Amino acid sequence: MSILATALRFVGTVWLWAAGLLIVCGHLVVLHLDGFWALVSLLDPWNIANMLTLDLTAAPGLLLHMAADQLATSATSSQNMSAIIPSHPLGIDPSRAPAVALVHGMRAEGDAAAEFG
Repeated sequence: MSILATALRFVGTVWLWAAGLLIVCGHLVVLHLDGFWALVSLLDPWNIANMLTLDLTAAPGLLLHMAADQLATSATSSQNMSAIIPSHPLGIDPSRAPAVALVHGMRAEGDAAAEFG
């Protein structure tokens, strides 16, 4: 894993822990100051403002983890690539193109037998 992916994963983990601590502390303050039913109304699934706030608080940490995963997979896939990259996407040698075309059932350009056959 690259250093950048490790750093992103670390920062994302710290962000998620800090966001979770902030959310729990906020709920405990509401419970202490306003009572149990205020906490229940705050945690109501139809309370869109609270759910949006919770999502926006945790989103950067989750995005950092996703970016670290993408960097880690792209780094491992680039390490497994071969050193020789074929010039043709299928690896077809251009000097043998008519023979390869006939094997795959394609007609070569100017092939009269294939056009009338």
